[in-house]
Amino acid sequence: MGITICHRVRRDICEAARINSRRFLMDQGATIAKAGRRQTFTTTNMNYELREQLLKPYYDGRNYGCLRYFRSLPSKVLEELISHDLVDMEEWNCCEGVTKLFLPFLQRNPQFTVHGYAVPEGREDVRVSIEGVERSATLTTNEIIDFATTFRGADEMDLAIDYARCWYD
Repeated sequence: MGITICHRVRRDICEAARINSRRFLMDQGATIAKAGRRQTFTTTNMNYELREQLLKPYYDGRNYGCLRYFRSLPSKVLEELISHDLVDMEEWNCCEGVTKLFLPFLQRNPQFTVHGYAVPEGREDVRVSIEGVERSATLTTNEIIDFATTFRGADEMDLAIDYARCWYD
């Protein structure tokens, strides 16, 4: 009996273990889910120090394996990370990615922040992955409608008059 994991999680597990072979997972009895098309993200920018300087105030102390999670990252900091080619911009699973989904929403609603994780130093890139947006404040009707419409395909969504959060796997 194996486990089913999505493409994105499988990729991170392989990189964390420094094993990039799909065959290894198959040999271990894992069932690879068809989770959508995702191109491999690589970057020539390996500026780990700059990335850490930008993300340090937003790390929430949670680590899963070697991934470091952050939250409440403002759109200005996200834009700076993007300008240095440190953010995974591609689409994955049911998420259209940072370029098509998160950035347009943040441009309309700059008071929202993003959450996600950063891969550790020593991996093939110093990628930052954005998993969703959030806001803890009284929301306007327009913000609620825009949030619900934009992120209706999220894997998880919490929406109330004073809180909004979505998450993509």
